[in-house]
Amino acid sequence: MKTKVWTRWDTEARYIGPAVAIPIRGEVNAVPEYVIASAVSAATNIYGFRDIIDLSNAETITCSIKTKNYDYGVPHRYKRLMWWGADISTMSAITGILQPIIIGFSVTWDQLLAGYPTITWDTLQTWDQPLTVPVVSMTVVPAQSSLRKFVKFPKSIRFRQINYTVSFTYDGTAVSGPARFFTITSIIGTKEHVSKSLT
Repeated sequence: MKTKVWTRWDTEARYIGPAVAIPIRGEVNAVPEYVIASAVSAATNIYGFRDIIDLSNAETITCSIKTKNYDYGVPHRYKRLMWWGADISTMSAITGILQPIIIGFSVTWDQLLAGYPTITWDTLQTWDQPLTVPVVSMTVVPAQSSLRKFVKFPKSIRFRQINYTVSFTYDGTAVSGPARFFTITSIIGTKEHVSKSLT
């Protein structure tokens, strides 16, 4: 709470309970272990994890950072995003996503056809907005060295409000790490004023 940020841990295992620590009998250099019960009716309905980073307990983790919605102090004006980037340290591919905050957007028949058979009548929303808000821009930067670097996402769009998402993978070992995220930088300019309303 002091840093005014929060972290969410998400898993495909549904209906899981709280993590319970396994008692340690006083072994030297014992590794804390935890078990999590689940209501999923399967053979593996108990999950566990160990509080250690080593090659024998590697597991791919998707690290994702999503910002708040930014209007840059002038919510009634259109802004132009020239480009944006992230100061980051990782060995995996980096995905950058731009999501302008919009209320109305157009949907074409090609978009509905491209989603078939996943998109059915039951999954559509309303006639005015049959689909969810699309991701306007997704940029994937190939994997590089683990040295700290500034990754540039050269995407230019107009917007009033916008948020940013940066994601990459890490398995908790020195082979794919370290994984560090530092800052997001965006180059913004005023593009167009909104016309004055008439009374």
